[in-house]
Amino acid sequence: MYSVIYLNLFFYLSSSLVFPTPTSKTPGWHPISFLKNYNNKPKQIEFIDTNYVLWKGDNQFHMRPNVCPHQGALLSEGKITDNCIECPYHGLKVGPYDTSHSECRENYGKCIVKQDIIWWSNNVNEDLSNIPVCDEINSDCPKCQMEINIQNGFSDCFKNSMDFHHAAFVHKNTFGNYAGEPDSIEEFWNKHGQLEGKFNYGSNDNYGQVTGGTTYNEHIYCQPSTTYNIVRGKDDKFMIIHAAMRAISEKETKWFLTASSNFVPNGPIGYAILERMVRKVAVEEDGKQLRKMASDEEKLKHSFKFKLPLDSIYYDWNKNYESPAFLEKELFNSIESNKDINILCEKLSSYNNTIQSNSSLVNTKWILLHSKYKTKHTLTREWIFKNNARESTLLKNGTIVNVFGKMEYMNKKVKVYDLKAFIQNKPNYKMNKIDKLPFDHHSFEIKYISDTLFIRKGLQSNTWEVLIKDTTY
Repeated sequence: MYSVIYLNLFFYLSSSLVFPTPTSKTPGWHPISFLKNYNNKPKQIEFIDTNYVLWKGDNQFHMRPNVCPHQGALLSEGKITDNCIECPYHGLKVGPYDTSHSECRENYGKCIVKQDIIWWSNNVNEDLSNIPVCDEINSDCPKCQMEINIQNGFSDCFKNSMDFHHAAFVHKNTFGNYAGEPDSIEEFWNKHGQLEGKFNYGSNDNYGQVTGGTTYNEHIYCQPSTTYNIVRGKDDKFMIIHAAMRAISEKETKWFLTASSNFVPNGPIGYAILERMVRKVAVEEDGKQLRKMASDEEKLKHSFKFKLPLDSIYYDWNKNYESPAFLEKELFNSIESNKDINILCEKLSSYNNTIQSNSSLVNTKWILLHSKYKTKHTLTREWIFKNNARESTLLKNGTIVNVFGKMEYMNKKVKVYDLKAFIQNKPNYKMNKIDKLPFDHHSFEIKYISDTLFIRKGLQSNTWEVLIKDTTY
């Protein structure tokens, strides 16, 4: 079982825009249960890799694998005795207060209750200030909490909470406004290590009455698996949707949803409004769409061909899990094994969004690793200077083709023009000019440059070209 899970995790790490699935071993605070749903009995808590048991002893919550250390009975079928779980098989008391066997006293992580959610970390020293709650959720405003299971994996569920382009379509019967594309997007990592996205969004006719027509939206994404949205309208009105998630299988994710708002009245009426809204938006709209998504394997084969404006936040989030060095290594392996490299190139391009081409590219030498037009058994070298460049290709038969051109820079776009080509044949390799070329220029956009790698995208061909630093000269 574990080997399958680890393979899946590696697949997630190696893929574009498919987020790694948190397991019980992932650092950070995981949602375990709403406090109201704990009934003072041992409760099984499912993670994608391990099932745990939750219980309360001496006014504290505890977690450990749902397996008796003696002969493997399910502890969740036992009962709480002397602040421990009494195993239903042999009556052993399991928990930190046990006085008999040291193996029964093993402690696994730490549980904390905050905002009526039981949170757990596998690290007893986990920073309490990183519990991903929303400070604006308080007792002064109506609040409802709902625990639901969504029939899809963690990656799609978490991306759904990050994505706002779908609102006009999936949520067209609630708050979605087809005419109102988000604008004024701002993305940054805050002081708590959380990713924030801020933008304005026009309300539809129904919601415009209470929002004033346009809402200011703050979306906060917290490691490893929590997100919350604050929607601000007129007269200091706001609504908060807090979604903490836990992957319980490859195709099922448990959501812990908290909705709070001063749009609605206090008391039972306000609670009923919030509950209906959460059920409508999360279960009937998001849940329905998430049940009908393609598999991750299918998505990686056929999707991610282009980006919408707010998709950039996915790339920022993935930077938590993938370093440029890791992605470069994956790219080399993919080229060597003749795999599709589009995804990895897109991911690497997100790391160099501020480079200046004329300073990063000048006086560099490269070897072409991958191109639509590169044929097997050829070696192509490029020398790039300030205002001109040279490309030399050694063919299989020993012939050398040289192309010279002038260079023009415009931000990250480069044009090589006024091309002159020469061919050198055995035995004396005398240069003979080629009078007619199949193209008169080559234009590309610089996507990524490091000490070893240069990735660009041809503007005419719309295909990726990958070059490695030439250290032979």
